[in-house]
Amino acid sequence: MSVATRKKIIQYVQEHGEITTSKAIELCKSNYYCNAGHHVGEVLTTLVKSGDLFREKRGTYKKGSGKKYSPETKDENQQKLF
Repeated sequence: MSVATRKKIIQYVQEHGEITTSKAIELCKSNYYCNAGHHVGEVLTTLVKSGDLFREKRGTYKKGSGKKYSPETKDENQQKLF
């Protein structure tokens, strides 16, 4: 994954508020020789998983909180310590 691609996408989202998959491919197409859509899609997925972007709907991304979303799991069999 290209750091330059991540920076371009994040910078565009900060300036415009959101980005579409097609716009991200258009921005970063020159960084990839073949199948840019696949590679840019992987970068977008990584940015969503890291919390840098939020997937609003299919193909549309907005700025994320910067924190990974991980709901707290509670085990009913866990005994309380205090």
